[in-house]
Amino acid sequence: MIGWNVRSVLVLGFALVASACGSDENANNATPMCPGGEAYNPILGECVRVSDNNIDDNSQIGDDAGGIPTPDLGAPDDGPPQDDMTTVPDLGCQTDNDGDGAISIECGGDDCDDNNDQRAPHLAERCDEFDNNCDGEINEGLDCSVLAHSDSRLYRVDFFGGTYEDLGETIPNLYDIDTHPDGTTYGIAGDYLYSYDESDGSWTQAAQSLNLSLIENPNGFCIDNDGNAFLTSGSTLRAVNLATGASSVIGSMSPASSSGDCVVNKGNLLFMTSSHTTPDSFSRINGSNGTSTIVGQTGYDGIWGLTAAYSRVFGFTSDGEVIEIDVSTGATTLIVSFPELSFFGSASTPAR
Repeated sequence: MIGWNVRSVLVLGFALVASACGSDENANNATPMCPGGEAYNPILGECVRVSDNNIDDNSQIGDDAGGIPTPDLGAPDDGPPQDDMTTVPDLGCQTDNDGDGAISIECGGDDCDDNNDQRAPHLAERCDEFDNNCDGEINEGLDCSVLAHSDSRLYRVDFFGGTYEDLGETIPNLYDIDTHPDGTTYGIAGDYLYSYDESDGSWTQAAQSLNLSLIENPNGFCIDNDGNAFLTSGSTLRAVNLATGASSVIGSMSPASSSGDCVVNKGNLLFMTSSHTTPDSFSRINGSNGTSTIVGQTGYDGIWGLTAAYSRVFGFTSDGEVIEIDVSTGATTLIVSFPELSFFGSASTPAR
């Protein structure tokens, strides 16, 4: 009996609702207008957002959702709307992505490379592989060259520009060269120290000999920021007196053995490429006693010249390659190759 009463009540309620929906009073009331993206729900008596979780939120919903097709703008975190009527252009601009103070060309500025803080129109050109001032030229107005030599010729090499100038013959048996902070270039050849006059290409021999033993193999020469000169000969580190040309033993670099040159960087640290490993290792040398510490492997054999220039260190190989050397790891990067040349030594710039 109770079940019959419940069914009766439900049927009666449904009939009343159906009657109300078809009454003249409701027919005279127009369906309320809803904002874009919403439709009127007669059961709830209010406008609701039309969205189908089974389709892309940026699509259009049709009459089956209860209204005229309307672009769905999506929730705030749905990303930019896809409908042409509502999409706002977004250039994705970072006004100064590299923090150099210049706005990228893509964003209406004049920074030619917004991912490199060494390139912007307001920057001064400097010796490197970049167009620093964004004018389409590299190192214009600058001399970005260093001295290097083969077994018989001296060259002025611009490795950033990939060019070199032949300065003529060297003295016989020139092992290596370097440039003093005052601009004077020196070289070691045979058992003597020489100074070089670039104005006429002449070499002047020092008064005293280096006094090397017959078993020594001198092949590296470098000058630090204070004007102190060093000579590497196998595993022996020597000090060279630039005024007299005489040299004296500082100590042993063993197990490191000079592969061709030493160099002093802008931080006044002494380094050397060593042939006691294959390929050459890059070692730091204690200038006061000669002890060595391996920094890392270079990946190259025959690094016979080292140069500290423009706050970086570069190696010159017997195969005519110029490489940059990371002094903290020994890792190398090829800068340029001159396959027609074979480098025996190179000099640093006075300012390193």
